[in-house]
Amino acid sequence: MLLVPKPRKDQGDYLNSQWAEDSDGNWHPCDAYAICLDESNEDVFVRAKGAPQTYIKFSIDQSGCVCLFLLSCHASS
Repeated sequence: MLLVPKPRKDQGDYLNSQWAEDSDGNWHPCDAYAICLDESNEDVFVRAKGAPQTYIKFSIDQSGCVCLFLLSCHASS
């Protein structure tokens, strides 16, 4: 994904902070973001109001490695 989540809570993409469990049963602190992406052009993803939200949840470990826990796209209710 080439778009960087906007970290601000107001007018940004940040939803909240959550805990996520990995496949080994370890828990990690994560940040969750929602970005509205227009995927009508297969080559380019652009932000668009009213487009389906793409949810991203990730964690950064002590060594600085990023671990992606969730990436999903669906219409908001």
